[in-house]
Amino acid sequence: MTDPLSRRASSRRQELCQVGGRATALGGAEDPRVAAALAHTGWQGRLRPTTCHLCSCYTTLYVQVTPDGGAVWSPQNTPPSWLPRSTEDPPTLLPAVGPRRATPYQASAWHEGGSTLGGHPQWIQDAEHVGCPACGEPMDYVGLVGGADLDFGEGAYYLHLHAPCGLAAVNYQQS
Repeated sequence: MTDPLSRRASSRRQELCQVGGRATALGGAEDPRVAAALAHTGWQGRLRPTTCHLCSCYTTLYVQVTPDGGAVWSPQNTPPSWLPRSTEDPPTLLPAVGPRRATPYQASAWHEGGSTLGGHPQWIQDAEHVGCPACGEPMDYVGLVGGADLDFGEGAYYLHLHAPCGLAAVNYQQS
């Protein structure tokens, strides 16, 4: 199942990450389509992968997730020492589940409306599948949030999950 992630305004709580970027929840709709899109992961419950829109441009970020939608920074996260502190606000729009796409290959990292929950990633660079930092097993790909859907134009956030360890990850690519 592949559902586009359409845009909606959000009044989410903002928390500072270690370098001063704001933590941004990228998902979490309570919808049976979400459960279907996550079925391959074995996850049951609400999933809210969270990232810092600044740090994830430089490294994969991990959060410990719980079925009630909880997410806390993983101790696996280490900000690059050269990354300056920032007070820049995150994007003001968050994705929401939209109508189902015709195929699982309709993700678009380049165009507005191209974000997806489920399906296959459209890698901007080489494929960058994430391994679980706790056990070393591959994490499941769960979605893509394109920069065009967050009003900053380029790049894409790739969402991953390793349900057995309760870890979600976000990595980012741009041209």
